[in-house]
Amino acid sequence: MEDGYRILIDKYLSGNLTTSEVEELTAWLKEDKAHQQLLSDAKRNWMPEFGADESLEEATRELKYKLNLTESLNNSFSSETKSVKKLFINAMKIAAIFIAGILVTQVLQQIDFSGSSEALYCSVNADRGQKSRLTLPDGTEVWLNSETRVKFSNKDFLKNRYVELNGEAYFSVKHNKKSPFVVKTKSYDIEVLGTEFNVMAYEDVGRTETILVKGKVKIKKGEKEVNLNPGQKATFEANRLRVSKTDIDNASSWKSNELRYEGVSFQELVFSLERWFDVEIQVGDPRLYDVVYSGVFKNGETFEEVMEALKFTTNINYQTKGLKRYEITFEE
Repeated sequence: MEDGYRILIDKYLSGNLTTSEVEELTAWLKEDKAHQQLLSDAKRNWMPEFGADESLEEATRELKYKLNLTESLNNSFSSETKSVKKLFINAMKIAAIFIAGILVTQVLQQIDFSGSSEALYCSVNADRGQKSRLTLPDGTEVWLNSETRVKFSNKDFLKNRYVELNGEAYFSVKHNKKSPFVVKTKSYDIEVLGTEFNVMAYEDVGRTETILVKGKVKIKKGEKEVNLNPGQKATFEANRLRVSKTDIDNASSWKSNELRYEGVSFQELVFSLERWFDVEIQVGDPRLYDVVYSGVFKNGETFEEVMEALKFTTNINYQTKGLKRYEITFEE
């Protein structure tokens, strides 16, 4: 085997293939079934001195089911924003090892998917600086904002429709009166039959928000239940659940590459910009954490253009500290 493909297989097993390398490995595997066997043998002998790599085993089992999502996952948003360009799919530990088409089915058949009765879980990620869209097995469409993960069961999803969410996602739920759809977050569960709503549940923000666009949803927090109507927002913060009116445009603006902020802390604004532009921001003055910000950034603005706009409204200055690293200071 050529050294180049040996390196690609090693990167496949360690979860470090880039998108172009996936295509290169796929083409090589198509050439000969013997190449497919080499991949299977390499996987079988991967780090034998440490025993089985459980993350690799689980991710490999998941991939066969994920092939059913290929078309939806490839239909990522066509973004005009320079920093939001690509779709990132993470199957647990193994990132970017997803090889499309019938070839993958042939390869994975050699990697033992049979004989397991355990409930397998699919985990779909949109990495920092990226967005993605998928269609679940019941026809529900989900848009994932930057640094978001949706996890759901392979075994019984159609029977018990629920997903776990960490991050922000917009759901257009396929109606099924016999089977409610449930979104589980760290703060509360959202139960629906068929509707459209946005959920923001980033752990670093410190609160969870659900904005209802169409239909009805039920927010369930322990024994407490709250029903939402379109144009309402449920917020859980500081161990308190409250309902308020809101602009439904705020629910989906990020899908159109528009950032809307309504009375958010400067710290939350920083977290959001870091995710959106895939940068690191150091806040050089603690007084900035007392600043509350409201505003809109339109499609196509670069990080530097956003910073220049903030300078006019929040008395800040910023400077580059390295590749994708910035420091924001308070301007006296």
